[in-house]
Amino acid sequence: MLDAQLAARAHVAPCFVMAFFSAASCQLPTSAPDAFEAGQQDATLPLVSASPASTQTPFDAAPMAVANVDHPFHGPAWTACTNGFRTSNQPQRDVTRLSLSCAPYQGMRRFGRTFFHRATPSSPGSFSIRLATAQCARVFVTADNQVHSFRVSILDSQEAIVGYAHSRSSPFAVANESGAFCVPRTGEYRIRIDIEQGSGLIAAEVWTLPPP
Repeated sequence: MLDAQLAARAHVAPCFVMAFFSAASCQLPTSAPDAFEAGQQDATLPLVSASPASTQTPFDAAPMAVANVDHPFHGPAWTACTNGFRTSNQPQRDVTRLSLSCAPYQGMRRFGRTFFHRATPSSPGSFSIRLATAQCARVFVTADNQVHSFRVSILDSQEAIVGYAHSRSSPFAVANESGAFCVPRTGEYRIRIDIEQGSGLIAAEVWTLPPP
């Protein structure tokens, strides 16, 4: 069922993408982080949230868990948009620049608010979103220069990883790295940002394709 729904959607190419991008790209935020609201849908994300540190997330298995995608929303056209991207040590601006350079071209829309958190290795950022069966999304995360490495995991209600990215030595990451992740069932999904080295401000945005 999931394969059939996703395959059918591969032929839909929104005609308003370029118009949306032109309008959105000229509205970079200029105020403090807690004033940022990028909602395009009714759902909203908490501006401050953290979850306790845990050793239960299977980071070592995460790349394998998302390697074999069964949908068409991935590939070179989805990865090339980050080529040459540079952050400016302003996560609240950088995450908007990053997402606008990638998501509108694929027909995605911003979901809820921009999420902010001052993260440390013992205080990861965490927030939840609700997605429908077979809905696909990407998570864009940027950090300030004091954060040297972090991981982004999208977890279902059973803590299984459905999306993943690793910043390595860069102050930004996009999950999935190869394209969108698509969820198998309707429900709450948790985005968790774990700091490996350093500490500082992180910002995240979720962009989604319309539900099938």
